[in-house]
Amino acid sequence: MALEWFELDLLSSGNPRSHPLWMDNWTEFVIELQSTFGPHNPVADTKNQLDHLQRLPDHIKDEICCVGKPCNLDDLRYLAQEINVHYWECKEEVQHANKSKSKPTTSSNANSSSGNANSSSSNKSKSSNGGNKSPNATSSNPNLAGKLGKDGKLTPEEKK
Repeated sequence: MALEWFELDLLSSGNPRSHPLWMDNWTEFVIELQSTFGPHNPVADTKNQLDHLQRLPDHIKDEICCVGKPCNLDDLRYLAQEINVHYWECKEEVQHANKSKSKPTTSSNANSSSGNANSSSSNKSKSSNGGNKSPNATSSNPNLAGKLGKDGKLTPEEKK
């Protein structure tokens, strides 16, 4: 659309004095381009953009207050994007850390991952101490097998 607008003047080979001012001056060209193809109502467009910024999430607004508000809208938009990216990166790191803390580690997983050699040696130690988990457990607990009957209660001799 812009090419069509400027094409006639750019391709005309007529009198150089009659061509538009913007053809010889970059600043004038930019002014012509913006006035022809820029926003129809720049004040309303700016208000609309600011309205969108008012609807920013609180975490972005809070950080902008701490850092300082930029002077123009483009810088404010860039800052808001950077803050938002940082916010979600931190949130993801926290979730990852919480997941790794909540995963329980069991001794059966440790035995199976360490190989058969370790699990066979742990089976030997379990069988030698009657299946107790720690080797010191037998020395602190007296052997009650002779004092209990088949029903698990004290024998008549022990009741005396």
